[in-house]
Amino acid sequence: MMLKKSSQGDSLRFIKDYSIPKNLHWAKPVPAFAKGLAAEEQLLKEIEATEIPKESATLFKSFVNNWQGKDMPLGKVWLNEQLSHLTVSERPIAQLMFLAAFAPYSVTEKDIINFLKIKPADKELITFCYWAIQTLTNRISGWLTQSFNNRKEIRV
Repeated sequence: MMLKKSSQGDSLRFIKDYSIPKNLHWAKPVPAFAKGLAAEEQLLKEIEATEIPKESATLFKSFVNNWQGKDMPLGKVWLNEQLSHLTVSERPIAQLMFLAAFAPYSVTEKDIINFLKIKPADKELITFCYWAIQTLTNRISGWLTQSFNNRKEIRV
């Protein structure tokens, strides 16, 4: 069997074309990269709309938007305060999302087990953690690319 030599960007044929959001205009000079980032942005929106409990998503995004880059203190007191008003079924989900994004070193087996009691599939575990981590990563990326997004045109 003869393997076809692949070229840069070949895998992009599997990704739908989405418009590049304003926060990603800095990536336009590299179309393949911009296309991938736009697709990821769309995926995060779809995950939030279909998978993440609304109150947990709202709480998490509010926390992310107000976060100024400080490390979370050791322990989970900071987290218990954040999650205190969530329902019993939402709390393990939100707790794992917050820990995965802000304090992955403190995720315990108990956190995973409690999540799996509510959402028993490994796919859900990965999806929820991915959404939380990438949501935080996008916040940080916004800080790093802010000056590029304010330019009218970027040249490479």
